[in-house]
Amino acid sequence: MHRQGEGASFTGLKPAGSASKIVVMADNAIVTKSAEDLTLKLSAHLTAVINEKYNEVMEKNATKNNSTAAGREYVRSYVEYTHYLEAVHSIITNNAGHAGHSGPVE
Repeated sequence: MHRQGEGASFTGLKPAGSASKIVVMADNAIVTKSAEDLTLKLSAHLTAVINEKYNEVMEKNATKNNSTAAGREYVRSYVEYTHYLEAVHSIITNNAGHAGHSGPVE
């Protein structure tokens, strides 16, 4: 029913255990009255993904001038890397909520 406030239609009850891993972790933080485990795991995941994308860009950077194909591979990895960081930054700074809604649900 909370989705009604976001303008989403009712799509029926979902089976037990169908919540995403991050929602389960968020709920667990509420139950345990601590967000420490949630923030540690989320931070570790974010760090791993950023490092993976960064390392790919640096690998492609070393060979980007070898051929047109290598240059394109560098650009592809660079765009993916920067778009990922822009998306994370946008979520952090704009308080984007569920389904792209920002701010509190009325």
